[in-house]
Amino acid sequence: MNYKEFQESSKRTLAKLASKKEDLAHMVMGICSEISELEEAISKNDKNGIGEELADIQWYISNYNNIIGKEYVGNDNVSSDNIEMLIKLLYSQCSLLQDLVKKYLAYNKEINSSVEKSILYNIEGILIAIYNLYGISCEEYMEKNILKLKARYPDKFENTLALNRNLEVERNILEA
Repeated sequence: MNYKEFQESSKRTLAKLASKKEDLAHMVMGICSEISELEEAISKNDKNGIGEELADIQWYISNYNNIIGKEYVGNDNVSSDNIEMLIKLLYSQCSLLQDLVKKYLAYNKEINSSVEKSILYNIEGILIAIYNLYGISCEEYMEKNILKLKARYPDKFENTLALNRNLEVERNILEA
């Protein structure tokens, strides 16, 4: 699955909240919570879990881009074999994005789109570097992410389905 297909497929399971501001806040909070899950998978050296969490972060970035009307692109310009540094960079970039959205949400300050674009591009570069570090296929896990979400939400996002997941079915998809 390529980035364009992933972005288009990601829209299907995006929960629409009351406003664009809330939607962006949801995406940034999602990125941050997935980073901690990524750290847990890394600590267990769980390659499947690492791939899943990276693709989950990509889902949030992809839908962030859907919300702002931008194309989601990959970035393979980051390279490192230091996972601790990559995680720190990921948290740092997420924090910068969070600050932009916080000011937009709470202070009504418009988001600087060039800064926003740069941060999103940097996050994607860090994710690709982590995929590469662990020898995991980005394209494969983007596809698995969409298949997992299709199993969870057969038609579209629904709150009740989010709260009552069939983790066994999802795990089987990810491990296939």
